[in-house]
Amino acid sequence: FFRPAADGVLPQTVAEEDIQQATAITTMSNNFAEFAGPTLATALVLGAGAGWAFALDSATFLLSAAFLTRVRPRARGARPTSARTARGIDMDTGEVATATVEADAATEPPRKSVWAEIRAGSREVRARVWVWATLASFSIALFCGLAPWFVLGPSIARQQYGHLFVYGVIEGSIGFGTILGAVAGIKWRPRHPMRLAMLAMLVWPLDAVLYATGVTLVIVVPATVLAGTGIALFNVWWMTALAERIPPGSLSRVSSFDWMISYALLPIGYIAAGPLADRLGAVNVLIGGSALAFTAFVIGLLPRQTRMLERLR
Repeated sequence: FFRPAADGVLPQTVAEEDIQQATAITTMSNNFAEFAGPTLATALVLGAGAGWAFALDSATFLLSAAFLTRVRPRARGARPTSARTARGIDMDTGEVATATVEADAATEPPRKSVWAEIRAGSREVRARVWVWATLASFSIALFCGLAPWFVLGPSIARQQYGHLFVYGVIEGSIGFGTILGAVAGIKWRPRHPMRLAMLAMLVWPLDAVLYATGVTLVIVVPATVLAGTGIALFNVWWMTALAERIPPGSLSRVSSFDWMISYALLPIGYIAAGPLADRLGAVNVLIGGSALAFTAFVIGLLPRQTRMLERLR
């Protein structure tokens, strides 16, 4: 519930030209917390005890809610009158015409029932090839690549590197890379953000293959940092593109579909990874899954709308 709502509110807290910087800074703070959080949790569990760790964790949610009560989101400008209009312009004449449509937009219609809003969000997603193609590619990539990584990554660390500690090092390297990527995203404004975003994501499955095959950590660790950087840059450019081009009243709806579709197959992947590893071997499953994830990202890059989407600000 929180993340789609937050994705819709964030662009309403800054000027339009500052949306990418705000997205990058927020991504950086999230990534830093994910990087430092496990260390703090370990210290709390070993020092004060698990109960106090859970208590502090609960308190942070209350503190977060208290901060959010102070947020006063601004009303954003008018956007495209309908998803149908935005789709026709995107497919026929490209991105400059899309910006023109935004200038002629009408006021967001009044809200209806929950199901009506769900259908409205679905229409916004289906109307934009670059949105639904990206979501479909991530759904497949996370199912094939991320699920085996989480389930089989620790056992592969023991098998290929002789110690579980290596998996922690790799996870930490990803976290460090995401921080670097978020910092880079504050100022880096490529002309075609989705093209570069999808290319940046290709590093992650390649890095997973290096890890699975037992390549020396001298190569794997820097490659993992680079993969984390690519993941963060994708998030910054993707969320900025959505904020710029989705009608403000529909942004949280589209974000909800983003989270739902991207992660829809992940639980099945968790269930399937173990039995597949027993049958085919953990290393083979991670290599094969990463290859399929790489392929899914390449296919997600094929639509012209994705490759040619231009930043507006």
